[in-house]
Amino acid sequence: MRRLTPEFMIGIGVFVASMLLCAPFAIYVQWIGDEGILLHGAAQMLDGKFLYADFFEFYPPLGFIVTAAWLKAFGASILSFRLFSIVIIAAVTTLTYVACCQASRRPLLSAVLALAWVEMSQGHVTQVNHHYLATAFSMLALVGALRGDARGALIAGLASGAAGMVTQTRGALAALASIAALGLHRRTWFFVVGCAAIPVLCLVYLAATGTLIAAWDHVIVWTLTQYAGIQSVPYGAAVKLRTFPIVASIPLALALGVALALTSREARGDYRLRVCFSFAVAGLLGAYPRPDVWHIVFAAPLAIPLLAYGLSAFWSRLGGRLRMATAVLGVVILLPSSVGYTGMVRLMANETVEETPAGAGMFLEDDVAAVATAVHALPAKDGVFYYPYMPLMPLLAQRENVANLDVMTPGYTSTEQFLDVCRQVAGRANWVVYDTQWADPKFLETPFPEIAGADFSAAQRFEGMIKNVFTPVAQYGRFQVMKRRAASGPEVCR
Repeated sequence: MRRLTPEFMIGIGVFVASMLLCAPFAIYVQWIGDEGILLHGAAQMLDGKFLYADFFEFYPPLGFIVTAAWLKAFGASILSFRLFSIVIIAAVTTLTYVACCQASRRPLLSAVLALAWVEMSQGHVTQVNHHYLATAFSMLALVGALRGDARGALIAGLASGAAGMVTQTRGALAALASIAALGLHRRTWFFVVGCAAIPVLCLVYLAATGTLIAAWDHVIVWTLTQYAGIQSVPYGAAVKLRTFPIVASIPLALALGVALALTSREARGDYRLRVCFSFAVAGLLGAYPRPDVWHIVFAAPLAIPLLAYGLSAFWSRLGGRLRMATAVLGVVILLPSSVGYTGMVRLMANETVEETPAGAGMFLEDDVAAVATAVHALPAKDGVFYYPYMPLMPLLAQRENVANLDVMTPGYTSTEQFLDVCRQVAGRANWVVYDTQWADPKFLETPFPEIAGADFSAAQRFEGMIKNVFTPVAQYGRFQVMKRRAASGPEVCR
């Protein structure tokens, strides 16, 4: 039996500590929006529907397949959702620690940096998200590339291909970073073979389900023509004192890397610096086109190994007093995040636990549990439609959406999609759950500053159809539950 090294034991501790740091948020639901994308898609697949053919999604299939496997094994409860997210976050943290160890050869520094990322980020962003899964695979690619041998190149290829089958751009950037690091070498062929393996398996899956053409239209064509239009925000948008070190970590890591390359011939020729710098650039680019604080949280682990490398290199140049001053500065920088994390934990301790058909949860948004419970109580044969942006609600209410689209936003959803969903709702829905906040054009300018120039006409016509055919019968804060009041068919959508 191999001797357990101190580095390995610290890695186990990092995994356990990251799980414990996330544990206070084990039934916390911050938002009913993006978290539901993977979960709702996976739940529909388990109900026998075909991804891309029976419902619209624009992410590649692997994230939905992995999520469906989790739901199949552990059920579709709030606790199951959160455990899934916590396991992925712990995997990201542990892989970040491993990569930092490979880069800096300082296990304690690596553990501190990896766990600081968890402490600064978790709470509002403890959620099921395709970005976390893509980051986990990207970090595995970084770990493989840092090995520098054929086996490492194969690992980097497999992981990059998997990341690309979760989030298109993140996987492509991980692959480019790996190639930039590996260079033209015999081991590069191992990377190429590994990189193709999982995408080929996904293509076989799509061909077997008869959804290859639909997948092309959704994942490639729609994304290129629709996705980025309203997403642009300044770098670090919505940053707070607690998350400022994460926002600063990527440019700081890149600056340290450039400084080392300019001042040290040894660093300039170091393979570890080339690998870490390539992946840090991939992390920065992967936060776009929406580099707000949350997308930077997802991308920052790719830059943390370069930060560990740079800090280790400069630390070795410092004298005793400068080292002490640097250590004190580090504590001062991390202190606000510790205070913020403690505040989040206290908030969870005082938060009301509410029951839903999907189990107990604590909700940042008011009235979510009441709406889910009310919708679940509607006649079982009646169709329900959720508008405009609540993909998690069908799982909380355990009542499926009658439409094949669960996110509808002007400048993002096409006119053809509004028309198609209009026909589905007019013909199938008995009830509509209407979120007045996310249907308000003025509110949408907060999350999407670029939406002011979007065409709202399709959304306005669609909402006019809803108000003509359905009437409000119950109000839960910003949510209206609307009942069909008139017989109608697709003709109302002309």
